[in-house]
Amino acid sequence: MLGGNRILAAGQNEASEVTAGAVSPTAIRGVDLLVPLRVPSSPIAWPMKVPATVNGSSVEADVVWIVNRLIEDPSWTSPRTAVEIVQMPVGPMEPLPGVPVALLPISKDAGGAISMLGATWSPVWLDPPAEAASDRPLVASRGPDADPVLDDPLEWFRWRLLADLLEARPPEPELPDVLSVRLAEAIAAEWRSAIRRVASSSPGAASEIAERLTAAVSDSARPGEGRMIAAWPTDQRGLAGLRSLLLDPARTPAEAVQAGLAWLDARPSFLAVEMSAGGDRIEIDLINPTRGELVILAAWESEPTEIALIAPPNSISRHEIDRPDLGEGVLPVDEVLDLRYEGRSVRLPFGPRAIPVRPPGASFGTFILPRTLASVDGGFVQATAPLDSTQAVLRRRNGRWEIFIEARHLVASEGDDRLYVQVGDRRRPAGVIQVDSRGDWKRLVGVADPSLAVEVRSFPDRWRCSVFLPEAWLVDAISGGGRGSVLVGIRRDGPGAFRQHAGISVPVWRRDIIPLAFSINDWNHAPSVIPEAP
Repeated sequence: MLGGNRILAAGQNEASEVTAGAVSPTAIRGVDLLVPLRVPSSPIAWPMKVPATVNGSSVEADVVWIVNRLIEDPSWTSPRTAVEIVQMPVGPMEPLPGVPVALLPISKDAGGAISMLGATWSPVWLDPPAEAASDRPLVASRGPDADPVLDDPLEWFRWRLLADLLEARPPEPELPDVLSVRLAEAIAAEWRSAIRRVASSSPGAASEIAERLTAAVSDSARPGEGRMIAAWPTDQRGLAGLRSLLLDPARTPAEAVQAGLAWLDARPSFLAVEMSAGGDRIEIDLINPTRGELVILAAWESEPTEIALIAPPNSISRHEIDRPDLGEGVLPVDEVLDLRYEGRSVRLPFGPRAIPVRPPGASFGTFILPRTLASVDGGFVQATAPLDSTQAVLRRRNGRWEIFIEARHLVASEGDDRLYVQVGDRRRPAGVIQVDSRGDWKRLVGVADPSLAVEVRSFPDRWRCSVFLPEAWLVDAISGGGRGSVLVGIRRDGPGAFRQHAGISVPVWRRDIIPLAFSINDWNHAPSVIPEAP
């Protein structure tokens, strides 16, 4: 039951309180104030509303939960963790659905002190950001891979910042209810107020910060429309910290400018994406969201000789880098490339130059999902869910080279489940075949060869595929790294945007198959199909 600011849990002799986790030193008139709530140490019955006063007037704040939600078809701009806003009573013995937050309505003429959940404070009151005129045009779409998502309340602020930069109106958010919109607009108003405060001291710095938070670059490899790619910072915790720095009334606007620029300077000015790893040469994409050209120094940790890579402004550029010269030495398992610009670095780990193929077979490793901006910015890759998992090995069977693949059936795929097996480099593959879960297959690329064979078997929860490779294809698929290695890659496509990649994945907007290098001459007692080096 609710009594004053004390929430009594059924069956407890002592009252357990919900308290404010933190109070904001600023409040914006006409916009909800977000008050994070502290979870008590003892179980309680959570209410859906709590009382508060603003300048002596009674109001009710809505208690909502920020709940993680699953993204079925991630896009390039999907957040690392998508959320939804839920309002519901939670009993003392029920698990907490997410992170609790109070939405406190603030009137347009509010002022004075706020009292809520045992805390009383007098914030610095800010006027609301100006509303866009109705006759302004809508923000023009920059393309599906450059637009912020519309259905996440924590990402909505980017549309508001874009609208301000372009003197336009944002589109309507695709949020399910009023509470979600209120929270999204509250965060957006904080960002707009923060940028406005910086602009009062330095309009140029304000534009730079807003542009970095909404940055997009051009991918010249993509034709026509849709070549713009988002390249903004994605870490919500870090972004919340920046917002607090800019709004902090203890700092003057000039000091807020310095804090904002320092925050940007503390981050690498570029993003880097692994695009190939097999053999003695790797490829990376450098994404430069800044207005200026970057000269990035690249060096392997095992060989600190640096080379300079030029990243043009507001664009993506492809770069080839030789691995360290090992002579006749043993191939290392992993190598790390260090990319540095003005004291900030990005480290890219690369797997072996060639995977040794020994009985019973060589694994293609964990199948992973396509890269999103959040995964590139955060430096992680996302494995597939166990129920959608795929496994593959390269092995020698009955005197022939076989790729054996086992794939769990996809829920509601209705037969829309395909594998693409590529032999050789992606630019000039020796062969590519497509196989679906029903057993149909076809050769898409490569010389017809009677020894090419495909077998498919289906089971209640999975299907299995064996691809017997022509030796002529393998000869044409020799890796540039030599040492008896061939290039083989696999991609799995399902319904909608579902994709998985073996070993190395590409950004979600690309459909390349990045091959892995396999040293097939390591197979015990297997006849080599690769001529021995003279």
